[in-house]
Amino acid sequence: MSVTKEKALAFAIQYAAGRPEPIGIAGIIDYAKGLEMYLEGQAAPVAKAAPAAKTEVLPKSEPSKPLKETKPAKAAKPVKTEDELAAEVRAAQKADEDAMDAAEQAERFADVEEDDVKGAIADMLKANKRKELINLFAKFGAKSFSGLQQKDWGAFYSAASDIIIAS
Repeated sequence: MSVTKEKALAFAIQYAAGRPEPIGIAGIIDYAKGLEMYLEGQAAPVAKAAPAAKTEVLPKSEPSKPLKETKPAKAAKPVKTEDELAAEVRAAQKADEDAMDAAEQAERFADVEEDDVKGAIADMLKANKRKELINLFAKFGAKSFSGLQQKDWGAFYSAASDIIIAS
């Protein structure tokens, strides 16, 4: 079955299911053939009248609930100035550079071992950088060394080294 036939048949079934009166299998197939011809760019044949099917009288359903009230449309945002657009572009460029820096650091510090990270933590504590150390742990979603994931060791070591060098 070609993709066009599959699409036509699927749409015909959906069409038949959404109709209030049944059209029968023959009606679905005729509708699908017409759709297939249309999708392939051919003229659709004149539809044959489907044999009248027995219609069932369904029991009355409960009245539907009233629709929810819609909120009024929001006011249009003011047009941004060139300075605002330039600031957004600079911020996006900085984010790209930071991502590149993070990737480079991850590659550069890929061979960082447990002892290196523990040594950097000890150096930060010796340099009286406890608050910075707590913030650095939080940045990586940890409260102590045991909470650090091994994949983050390189980035953590790099950031810790930068803090130590800056002090």
